[in-house]
Amino acid sequence: MPNNAAESLPMERDFDPWGGQLDGQTAWRNFGELTIEEAFELFCTNPIIYVEDFMFMGPRAFTHYFPVIDRYVREVAPEDGETEIEVSGLAAAIWFQLDHEGVYFRESFLEPIEQLVDHVSSEAGSFSPGLEDQVRIRREWTRVEKKLSEVRSRQSKVRNREDG
Repeated sequence: MPNNAAESLPMERDFDPWGGQLDGQTAWRNFGELTIEEAFELFCTNPIIYVEDFMFMGPRAFTHYFPVIDRYVREVAPEDGETEIEVSGLAAAIWFQLDHEGVYFRESFLEPIEQLVDHVSSEAGSFSPGLEDQVRIRREWTRVEKKLSEVRSRQSKVRNREDG
């Protein structure tokens, strides 16, 4: 997350670090060169359309634009009260990003994800009045929580090997 002008926006290669990945290129076309505020405004225009961009953008771009997800889930989704698909889809996007082998995420990035998981778990009812939807939301975010634990364990093993 950039805190000042010295930190740059993600470049096209940050959205498609694999080169030629069409979904990453679509995410670039949609979110490339947008500030966090601009990206948030765009996402809010049609979350169901843009949720997949978060799944397929490269890890650096995802890390940069994660505040869009966090803000949407905390501020917009509960006000709507009918956002099960978007909230579940965002959980899937986070899970997918965390599932990349060989990608290292700083703990300072993982902590806000964990906080968001806790928030969604305690507020699942605010995203949909339907019990089935609430169960689906909790299930998706529990998957994120488990994946987060796996990532931390994997990264800890790598650090231990590097230190030893």
